[in-house]
Amino acid sequence: LARPEHFCRLTVMVQLEVARRMVAPAGDRKRGSLSVFVEARARARIRIRVPPGAFHPPPKVQSAVVDMHMHDAPQIGVSTPAHFDRVVRAAFSAPRKTVRNTLRSVFEGAEVDAALSAAGVDPTSRPAKLELVDFQELAARLPVG
Repeated sequence: LARPEHFCRLTVMVQLEVARRMVAPAGDRKRGSLSVFVEARARARIRIRVPPGAFHPPPKVQSAVVDMHMHDAPQIGVSTPAHFDRVVRAAFSAPRKTVRNTLRSVFEGAEVDAALSAAGVDPTSRPAKLELVDFQELAARLPVG
């Protein structure tokens, strides 16, 4: 995902639970930092589910094939990939807490409050509720560490 200049498409088989997290949209309880990383870098969808019986010996989990069509460039706004990823990771560091509190674990409180206000993001929102554009706006407004 970090090398769109080398790959225009990626197809991977992963555990079904991981696949669901990879493609989880905003508002889905399975959404996490992996969902945002994938969404910012590719258009992804689960193509097929693979039952345990397709393998020998059969695993105790289901698998899925995820197809990802890479964006020409990461959709991270004006931020650098490293800073965008840092903001996303910070936001999901405690997914049940508010985005204001999770971001304050990495950034200064006044900086977080100003960034949330300028980005139009409700400080009491949970990270999983935020859209990709919200993360782009926050990364653009929070200071590079």
